[in-house]
Amino acid sequence: MAAGADDKLAKEFHWYLDNQQEMVEKYNGRYIAIKGKEVLGSYDSEEAAITESWQRHEPGTVLIQHVSPGTGSYTTIVRSPMMIEKGERMRDVDAPAPKQSPRPTAPTRPMDEIARLGDEIYERDIRRQVEADHHGEYVAIDVDSGSWAVSDDLRAAAKRLRAQCPEAIDVWLLRVGYRALHHFGGRPLRRAE
Repeated sequence: MAAGADDKLAKEFHWYLDNQQEMVEKYNGRYIAIKGKEVLGSYDSEEAAITESWQRHEPGTVLIQHVSPGTGSYTTIVRSPMMIEKGERMRDVDAPAPKQSPRPTAPTRPMDEIARLGDEIYERDIRRQVEADHHGEYVAIDVDSGSWAVSDDLRAAAKRLRAQCPEAIDVWLLRVGYRALHHFGGRPLRRAE
């Protein structure tokens, strides 16, 4: 999730804290969905809140909050859409496993967002580790988890990432030390030093 989305959810949580007493009076013991400092709905279970909210709003843009007095509900577990699809939901041990949706095989975000997130992760977490020893090699980055793999072959980098992170869908590929994966004619598009 991008930092901007984290900031929005933090604002929603702070709004909940500011209005906690009122929320407890109305929704004690329930799960509420909050977006834009507004309660979108209240639910008996976290699963119901997540499922309905993600049908109507982009995942990661709605805060799901358990309502209770005091600080007991301040710990939040963040679940990604992929976890929900894989059935990794909070449920009773004896409850039957939920029917699983087919796993997406195409990117779930627009390419420009995948590129932006991939470049941010590369600059923040990866570049210093690979620039000296892997110049010209390829890096595959899962923009959801931040996992990455490097290889001198583009397909091998993607395969290595898939081996360590099978659930990776939104993957960004780049070439260490270059502004583009490939170039046609002319001279290589190297990054400015």
